[in-house]
Amino acid sequence: MSSITDIPEFASEIADAGGLPTIALGLMDARACDRRLGRLTEMMGGRPYAVNVVSLAENPFRETHLAWIKQHRPRFVWIAGGDLSPIKELLQCGIGVVYIARMRPC
Repeated sequence: MSSITDIPEFASEIADAGGLPTIALGLMDARACDRRLGRLTEMMGGRPYAVNVVSLAENPFRETHLAWIKQHRPRFVWIAGGDLSPIKELLQCGIGVVYIARMRPC
């Protein structure tokens, strides 16, 4: 989804239609985040949006994504698995957090 949802114009269209745009940060480095999403906050004009971040150790840009999230403060963050430690810090920033994890069968 990261090559579809990381377009600010698309996010704005979703919000215009009454939905909650959710932007996947995927494997974007800091330059890519700034280049692709630099206009996002302005385009959203105060309307809520969410971002998806993969918090697994395999994501080499996890810390970059968390820094971007703290700077831009989307209304919500979906964290896909991995490290739980960012949850408290994001909540303290006033960002709603949804943690997605798959349960292992017993």
